[in-house]
Amino acid sequence: LVFMAGAAGRGQDINETYIIPHFVHDFGVDIKYAAFLFTFIQVGSLAGPYVWGWLSDRFKRTRVIQVSLFLSAVSTLWLGWQQEVSASLFANLVFYGAAVTSRQTLTQALLADIVDDEIFDAAFSLYYFIGFISIPFWTLVTGGVMTHYGFGPAFSVISTSYLLAMSCLLLLRDPGKYRTKPNV
Repeated sequence: LVFMAGAAGRGQDINETYIIPHFVHDFGVDIKYAAFLFTFIQVGSLAGPYVWGWLSDRFKRTRVIQVSLFLSAVSTLWLGWQQEVSASLFANLVFYGAAVTSRQTLTQALLADIVDDEIFDAAFSLYYFIGFISIPFWTLVTGGVMTHYGFGPAFSVISTSYLLAMSCLLLLRDPGKYRTKPNV
């Protein structure tokens, strides 16, 4: 559910479809400069999964994921309402890249913690199926909002999807730091 609900903001998929055209159309920069701005997201996405993974190995994983989702919501909302190319935009892009690209690695680690070895393969198959089948749904939703209302409202919807995913984690009983393995 976390992967599916937060799919609208799964950094490397749906969001990035709109970012470069937004820079070109709404900020009035040429495509080369828009691509340059996009590299700031990539810089953040290089460090983000490592930092979030390190934190989730040392602290309660579900709480780390909730914090990550919250920061993803904040950075997405902040990006959605940026008005111009500025130092604030550069910082936002790095922060956004670090926050939103960590989702998949964190939820995979959580799934590995909570499933037994006997159903491990089936659980990951279901995880990927449900997570990736939701992409067309979120593409239609965010694309419709983008078409009718613009970038800011569309990214507000994406930001809300993170909060929805964060609330889904409240339904999960914390599996503890490590899952138990049977003695063989």
